[in-house]
Amino acid sequence: MRYLFLDTQVFDANAYDFQNKHFRQICALAESDDVCLLMPEITRREIELHIAAKAKDAYVALDKLRRYGFHKNLRVPPFDAIAKGTTEEAIRKELMEQFTEFCKEAKVTHLPAKELDLAAVLDDYFNQKPPFGDAKKKSEFPDAFTAKILTAWCEKHSRKAIVVSGDGDWATVVHPTLQILDNVTKFLDQFPDPIIANKVRTALRDSSYLIKRLKEQFEETKFSDRDRNAEISDVEATDVEIGSVYAIDISDGMATMEADVCISYSAHVEGRTRLRSYRYDDGYGEDDWVSERISGSMSTTATIEVYYDADDPSDIDFAGVSLGGISPYMDMRGLFQ
Repeated sequence: MRYLFLDTQVFDANAYDFQNKHFRQICALAESDDVCLLMPEITRREIELHIAAKAKDAYVALDKLRRYGFHKNLRVPPFDAIAKGTTEEAIRKELMEQFTEFCKEAKVTHLPAKELDLAAVLDDYFNQKPPFGDAKKKSEFPDAFTAKILTAWCEKHSRKAIVVSGDGDWATVVHPTLQILDNVTKFLDQFPDPIIANKVRTALRDSSYLIKRLKEQFEETKFSDRDRNAEISDVEATDVEIGSVYAIDISDGMATMEADVCISYSAHVEGRTRLRSYRYDDGYGEDDWVSERISGSMSTTATIEVYYDADDPSDIDFAGVSLGGISPYMDMRGLFQ
């Protein structure tokens, strides 16, 4: 998982359009647990302040449109909405609901400011350290507070975070736990298309064909007993659980995915309980013969290649399915004592 911080500038640059591709991709990456979006309290409150300002600007513009011009005479639906108008608070509330929903879909981790080291920020300000420049810009206090919250969280949790900001002052911040990128596209380009990946991922989880192929490949594997040369036959994969599914590559209508799978099985085993068993009364005796059915489970990975429809990525055709890393040895410790 990668930890991501989006500066307020990123939200401004994307016009708070939470349905645009950048924000939808971030939500898709969060859904697949590839990305954890960090939001310090300072940034959240800045965003709320900017939303309030944009609501005020929108209200002024809409009210001017409503009051002047021939369109004020359009009284038949849907044009009557222009004449009716709205309020600044209604606009702010709608924008805030969209922001709140985005935070929910992006699984935002909120970082409170209660442990903020104010003294360290003031030292940076008076010593003209980043993000403060030679002019001692007071406007950079929010960025300085945010940087301290981020680095403190990263150090506490032994994590590194990627900071995305087009604000040049962030580029001057140097800390071993932070990587600075100047636009969100540079971050998103590191991943296969997450929107397509999630649709393909969902289709794989719902695919009975995939379960069937995984069972068949498991049953075709030649298993043996490492220590006693017991004979293992009639292997049956009774259940397949698909865990995390990772997008390895997505391009030109083909997706390569890797999945964690756990396969439950049963098998018939024949063999002796011991190679030699010592009896104190009459020396070595005969080994006991075991012939019974066992059950267990085995975790492994599967590589899956599919063709997908560009218009509907959930419409997939399988190009290949292969299990990897299956141990040829079954655990017999519960049977052979």
